[in-house]
Amino acid sequence: MIFIYIFVLSVLFLVFHEYIFCEISAKTNNSCVLLNKRKSIFNEEFLTLIVLVLLALISCTRYETGGSDYFAYKKVFNNIPNLKEFFININKLNEVYDTSNQEIGWLFINSFFKTCGFAYNGLIFFHSLFFFLCFYIFLKKFSCNKLIIIPIFLYKLYFYNTMVSMRQSTTIAIFFLIANLIYEKKFIKYFIVVFIACLIHKGAVFLFFAYFVGRIKLSKKLYLCLTLSGLIVFLLVFFNFINFTSLLENLISFSNNTFKINYSINLNYLHTRPLNIFHTLEYLLILFVIYIFYNDIIKTDKYASFVIKMLLCLIPIFLFFRDYDIITRMKDYFTIFYAFIVIYLLKIKNGRYKKIVVFITITISYYGMVRYINNFDNGHFYNYKTILFDKLYLLFGE
Repeated sequence: MIFIYIFVLSVLFLVFHEYIFCEISAKTNNSCVLLNKRKSIFNEEFLTLIVLVLLALISCTRYETGGSDYFAYKKVFNNIPNLKEFFININKLNEVYDTSNQEIGWLFINSFFKTCGFAYNGLIFFHSLFFFLCFYIFLKKFSCNKLIIIPIFLYKLYFYNTMVSMRQSTTIAIFFLIANLIYEKKFIKYFIVVFIACLIHKGAVFLFFAYFVGRIKLSKKLYLCLTLSGLIVFLLVFFNFINFTSLLENLISFSNNTFKINYSINLNYLHTRPLNIFHTLEYLLILFVIYIFYNDIIKTDKYASFVIKMLLCLIPIFLFFRDYDIITRMKDYFTIFYAFIVIYLLKIKNGRYKKIVVFITITISYYGMVRYINNFDNGHFYNYKTILFDKLYLLFGE
């Protein structure tokens, strides 16, 4: 229940800031009031920081919370040696230490923290802390309205990426730090960092694709062509006119039997958990809203075109390969950009339209968050445990 309380707290902060404090300031011509707004405890950035600190505290101090991944990562951490032995056996880590074939970069991070004297919960603490620091830096860089992002963050990223996943969420945090390099056309720095991220989680390879999408010279006409093409393919796949599994099987039909067996096993794994149609429809709604207000959105913020391009990266994930679990996981690099479209709409619309946008955003985010909490391991997060009050020693040992 603590997560629902924080969601409500963030909404209360949002409503208070947007519809009470800001309106009072707007109606007051006294420049001192407007100046003090930046220093006030009601400052939006300060209110956002309160919520993020609370969320970070919950994630950093979680104990036996995170489903089977918690224990899978703990097993690898316990098995991994210190840095000296790590480098001695660097070419045979999985054979010697049973590391579940996790990436070398992630294993190095485990070994580093172990060598520094931290236990598994110490790794969890710094992992979550790193994620939230990167997220906050990302918000400082790209966002002018941070409170509205919190409900969407709780819905889209918080639980899986700070309470379950560790490798991919580390690379998502890295992406938060380097996303501006796409906008600034610093491809060498960007590619170097993405390469390092791939050593932590192979899924980060998708970020190479994101750079090239980010460099497209976008127009409303091109945007419409891309989204309509994606929608057509989605409908063809949804109604089984196109089957990517069959296409891939035909492509390798000439290969040897060993490759066919390995391919079949991997393909069955990829096809285990199709993405819920709710997420696809939600994405299509976002694409539709962008098209309707495209010209206004582009004028709203210098990053608006970049944000739209990052959302276009989701077309193959949500519309082409939504049946393949390992591909749909890549969505978490980009779904936070939903929040920026909401921010732009809040700038464009005023009065009751603005309130409608906020209401719809909060309603969908709350529904999505509660749905995830209820569905994940049969309500696992309702049994959240923490080391905060009586088990802080677990940061350094059992």
